[in-house]
Amino acid sequence: AHSTLTTQQNTTTTSSITTTSTTYRAVNTTATKPRTSTTTRPTKPRPTVNISTLGSHRIDAPILAQKPNYPSGCESVSAVMLLNYWGESITVDQFIDNYLPKSNQFYTENGRYYGPDPYEYFVGDPRSTQAYGCMAPVIQRAINDYYGANSPLQNVTGLTLPELCKEYIAKDQPVLVWVSIGMVEIYNSTQWYLDDGTLYTWPANEHCMLLVGYDESYYYFNDPYTGMLKKYAHWIC
Repeated sequence: AHSTLTTQQNTTTTSSITTTSTTYRAVNTTATKPRTSTTTRPTKPRPTVNISTLGSHRIDAPILAQKPNYPSGCESVSAVMLLNYWGESITVDQFIDNYLPKSNQFYTENGRYYGPDPYEYFVGDPRSTQAYGCMAPVIQRAINDYYGANSPLQNVTGLTLPELCKEYIAKDQPVLVWVSIGMVEIYNSTQWYLDDGTLYTWPANEHCMLLVGYDESYYYFNDPYTGMLKKYAHWIC
């Protein structure tokens, strides 16, 4: 994914997807690979949002756990939390089996190890502990496929957490965010080549959660890794 927001430990970057309507959903992600930005927002400078001046707001969204059934499926579980919040009755199994683009096509050619592009596919199987994951465009594609031609989803990559809180959370619109497990340091792990020859490095600890609230000190997330509402101090995020 693609990014302008980074934690003070330089571990978290975000991008976003939201709807063009006045009542729907948002998605967010981290950047680990140089890409043409998918942001749909203007690139001109925006006024800085001071999160401490926004007060507080929490959205009562469903909380689902990825374990034990979907040990590497944080992205799909978070997406289903978002869809369930908006009244959709889809299950995690239905989302994975019918809408999530998946690939486990690793191979070696001319001494190079090749694998799927995590911006196009979930790499592996969300039900396996040996899978990797995917970035926001994959979930965007899956949710768009679910809704069809009338999908309300829009990618707003590049908004900061304070901006997301002001523009979406305060209006009862939860946001999917790509961060890291426990907000710990992301580090480089397995590498493979993509079909276009790009050498890709998987960001270990990559994680997806549902942003549902904020106050003067904390951001609040529905965390599929713990199956609980988690809060993190502003300075960590």
